[in-house]
Amino acid sequence: MLGRLFFAMALFITFLLFLFSTLGFHSLKDKLFPLIAIIPALIMLACEIGREFAAYRSKKEKREEITLDLQSKYLAVGVWMMLSLGMYWLIGFIGTAMLLPFLYLRYHREGWPLSIGLPLGSGIFFYTVFSLAMEVRFYQGLLFETIFG
Repeated sequence: MLGRLFFAMALFITFLLFLFSTLGFHSLKDKLFPLIAIIPALIMLACEIGREFAAYRSKKEKREEITLDLQSKYLAVGVWMMLSLGMYWLIGFIGTAMLLPFLYLRYHREGWPLSIGLPLGSGIFFYTVFSLAMEVRFYQGLLFETIFG
């Protein structure tokens, strides 16, 4: 239980750092999409921290040691987060928005139509709504900036 509280607090601090780095962007168009994603995440994390802290204070739940199964789940979540951050850095937002769901769906052995259709649809959605309609510039990624300049 205390581990969940610390994990939520660590995520909250991470998202606060993302928020402060986003506020350093020059134009409102560059800030728009990250703020749309970060602010609701901060609100949900604050609610989760409050719930975990209340549960810790009331001591209604038994304090249990983290089992091996729970440790492996935390490890899996951490690996997925690191992989998504690496993908974002290398191939940018649109590439990550398409490749990450594809890898996740294939890892869980979903069918090929769903594994291809859902990521492709989300990539097209993000590109048309944010890039074309709102003219938000997404991070291109190190690989595409190097190749296409």
